[in-house]
Amino acid sequence: MKNNKRKIALSLAMLTLLGLTACGSSGGSGKIQLKIGFWPQSSDRTDVAMYNEWKSAFEEANPEYEIVGD
Repeated sequence: MKNNKRKIALSLAMLTLLGLTACGSSGGSGKIQLKIGFWPQSSDRTDVAMYNEWKSAFEEANPEYEIVGD
């Protein structure tokens, strides 16, 4: 049950992130930066871990992008 909730939360986060991100050039790296304005606070370890997991998976599948927590 916990795993299903995590999958749902991750799916919702991905949809929200894609809908609310600001895209911009990163300058020298040649990657497109996606700046996420509602990245969780470092004190919320569960959410930070989930966002970092999503970030890694997204960047691995889409190497032209770089996720930046803002």
